[in-house]
Amino acid sequence: MKGKYLIIFFFSIIIIGGLILYIFYEKPSNEIIQNYIDLTIATKDINNKYVKTNYEVYIDGNLFKSGETSKNNFILYKVLPNKTIKIINKNIENQTYYTTTKILSTYNFTKSVIRGELILYNYSTLNITNFNFRKDKIYVNASVDNDYSDSIICLDWSNKFVTIKLLNFSNAEKVNNNKKCYLIEDNILKNKNNRLVFEYFNFGVLDDRDFMNLEIYYKEKEGYNKYNYNLIQREVINYSLNTKII
Repeated sequence: MKGKYLIIFFFSIIIIGGLILYIFYEKPSNEIIQNYIDLTIATKDINNKYVKTNYEVYIDGNLFKSGETSKNNFILYKVLPNKTIKIINKNIENQTYYTTTKILSTYNFTKSVIRGELILYNYSTLNITNFNFRKDKIYVNASVDNDYSDSIICLDWSNKFVTIKLLNFSNAEKVNNNKKCYLIEDNILKNKNNRLVFEYFNFGVLDDRDFMNLEIYYKEKEGYNKYNYNLIQREVINYSLNTKII
């Protein structure tokens, strides 16, 4: 009889222990899994084709995942609700895409999938159609492929120019050995055809050796108050190609 009670006691302990494990460990774990949201990540070009590039995912300001996207499909992660998600692209070698950022939120999110798709745009180029030197100004007619983003235009010039400044543009920090740099604001170059006006002061008579050098850089943020400057384009405006000064 005593042995029978011992068997019942041990079976009771096993059953109670199993219930405790399920209530405090297994059941909460299942509930957490059920609450996850599928995050899909993809990068595409303006023609809606997948592009393979680097990416970073931040959740609530902390790096969650990084790697390469696929050129055939999206990448899948599971994320928790009530989070703020930031996705950014990073160029791999020889790529010339602007950095695109997408902010997503899973607060009060009721769907099972949240899509993090980035559309990537190539660096814009300034297509110079013609230019004219006047008595104290240089007029440059140009067109743009699409809107500039976080870019600056920098100037350098030959020795007979005392200074050259780009009118109607805000000053920016100098890059490399350039003498002046200006911020390219979206509202200035939105139109397809633009006239850039440069005001200059010179010492002596300009000749075939005189020029103005333009360099356009994409200002890419790399951290807190830290930037990389990627050269997009370099153009030389030669005085020798101008027909006459008015």
